[in-house]
Amino acid sequence: MEWGRRNAAPKIRGQFKRVFEDLVLPAVFRGIARRSEDTFDWVYRHHIQWDTATSDIA
Repeated sequence: MEWGRRNAAPKIRGQFKRVFEDLVLPAVFRGIARRSEDTFDWVYRHHIQWDTATSDIA
């Protein structure tokens, strides 16, 4: 019984940590997501012109 309590104790969130995780972290992650939107433009906004033919192919 003591072994189970000792192993579970670090996993139990305290009152301050619970409030912090539930209220603050979602706002922080939304801000990070808004700022990182531009960093992936080179991946998502890349466009290949499939209709153009190249004359350099031998």
